Amino acid sequence: MTDNALQKKLKAMFSYDPVTGIIMRIGKVKYQNRPLPYQVGLMNTTYGSSVLSLDGKNVAVQRVIWAMVKGKWPDGHRVGFKNGNPLDFRW
Repeated sequence: MTDNALQKKLKAMFSYDPVTGIIMRIGKVKYQNRPLPYQVGLMNTTYGSSVLSLDGKNVAVQRVIWAMVKGKWPDGHRVGFKNGNPLDFRW
């Protein structure tokens, strides 16, 4: 998948506000009947971090936000937080 196609796909599924750090699901998920939009990226105690479902896999929210902003997946396994708070997704 090209960088542009990845960014397009993510922006069709999620809405991200870099000022507030809030990420919302705006694209329908096959197996969920929740009304749209709804906030994603809340703490998941099973994983010890914030994850969301993307193509049936749990993905760290900060990686999805990075890909939405930069247009590609981040290199490496970790994306840090500006202020050290793992629930603060402001860019």
